[in-house]
Amino acid sequence: MASTNLPVTGPFNASIASSRLFTKLSGKLRNIIWKFALVGPHAIQFTRQGVQEPGLLTTCRLVRAEAGSVFYHENNSNLNCENFDSTSVVLAERKAELFSMRLRDPLFRYRVRLSITGTPHWANYILWMRRLHGQHKLCYSRITPNGTLGKVSLWTMSQIVKTMRTEPWAKVEQLLKLHRPMLVKCNSAWGGEHDQDS
Repeated sequence: MASTNLPVTGPFNASIASSRLFTKLSGKLRNIIWKFALVGPHAIQFTRQGVQEPGLLTTCRLVRAEAGSVFYHENNSNLNCENFDSTSVVLAERKAELFSMRLRDPLFRYRVRLSITGTPHWANYILWMRRLHGQHKLCYSRITPNGTLGKVSLWTMSQIVKTMRTEPWAKVEQLLKLHRPMLVKCNSAWGGEHDQDS
């Protein structure tokens, strides 16, 4: 959000900070401008390739700091996880930290939608659980694949990971592998040859 005390370093940043945008308009008024320019009905789409940001965020560091904060705080976000690839979740987490967003805030969680598409992929899911074990904040267990038994199995596995965060990852992973046959019963793609355990 806009601040009247912006950090300025170097001659280029000093000239930007002395522009009328930052010297004549209050932070509150700039926030209104940023909201008008950047907040809309469409969710920010995070994919494994990244996120497409509006051009306004590339004009300068000061504008990026202020306007980017509004862009990421005020818009809904859709984290697209194709084949259980959690890369978009990690990218969203990095943006949230960059713009000082409170990841545990219920309003923030309400604005983030997790979308899992494609087919089950064991190696991707294990990487997701490893990230959860490593305490990535957005790698929470809002995973809802098709099939009631599959949902329960995945939820149970994520709870195991959360409660065993102090244990070595290798021990946790071995326990998760014991649940894989249950997932394969729900959907044979969980046992696909392309991602079998080595």
